[in-house]
Amino acid sequence: MNKFLILLVLFAVGCSDDSETDNGEAQNGKPDDVGLSQSAKEFNKGIDFDKKGDYQTAISCFSEAIRLNPKYAGAYNNRGLVYSDLGKYDEAIRDFSEAIRLNPKYAGAYTNRGIAYKRLGKNDEAIGDYTEAIRLNAKDPHAYHNRGLAYQEKGDSDKAKADLEMAKKLGLKVNNP
Repeated sequence: MNKFLILLVLFAVGCSDDSETDNGEAQNGKPDDVGLSQSAKEFNKGIDFDKKGDYQTAISCFSEAIRLNPKYAGAYNNRGLVYSDLGKYDEAIRDFSEAIRLNPKYAGAYTNRGIAYKRLGKNDEAIGDYTEAIRLNAKDPHAYHNRGLAYQEKGDSDKAKADLEMAKKLGLKVNNP
């Protein structure tokens, strides 16, 4: 019954239509007009709904993209971002973790999971994720900035200062009130 309700919700919000098969081809077997698979189309709809602040519909679209392509790390990451925006950090962490499992080199998913951990007060886990994000992409100022804030919260002012300076050196502009 739950599966029926989920499918009904997806249909009702416009995040699923039957114009294509799961492999990105129209019902007639020809590639679709823009060459995107149905899962990528659902992903793009999710981004659009997220930008509009329609978070539940965005989640439905990302969920549909995942249903169509269970190995779509980006869809897990973006659904995690929406859960994070809603304050559902445990759900966000699950999605970021799945994105990382699918793509262990996904630096952005590590940064995003670190943010969710930090919001739950789990600074050690957050620092671990930011550190891995930096290892994967040493030029990401956001990972340094966020790790610096986590160190600051832990009272490690030397490490915090070093990371915040590195973030600034890499071009991050932060408005301090």
